This record gives sequence, C-alpha cells and structure tokens, in this order.
Amino acid sequence: MSQDPLDPETRADWISQLDEIGQKMKGPSFIATPSDEACQYCEFGRSCPAREQGKRSVE
Repeated sequence: MSQDPLDPETRADWISQLDEIGQKMKGPSFIATPSDEACQYCEFGRSCPAREQGKRSVE
C-alpha cells in the first residue's frame, strides 16, 4: 500500500497547518486546559503543568 505524493497546494496547506500547531505548542502560548474527560486521553500528561507528574518537568 502506498500513498501518492501530495499536490503542491495540498502539501503547502499541510505544512502550514503543522507550522501553526508547532507554534501553538511552543513556549508559554500552549495553555493547559484540564478537565477530567480531556486529561484521560491527553498525550502530554508527563509534561503538563496542570498535572502533578508534569509539574516536575516545568518547574
């Protein structure tokens, strides 16, 4: 199974979206918004300042 290459416009849009996500996650602009429901599925628990285990990585 293989995937055809993205056309230039779709590729540029995809890269733009990745850049935007990266900028949002970088530095203090990535704000934790904890909730019981969201936190159970979150991939960033180990580095999240809203959780006890994550506080060690940001303090």
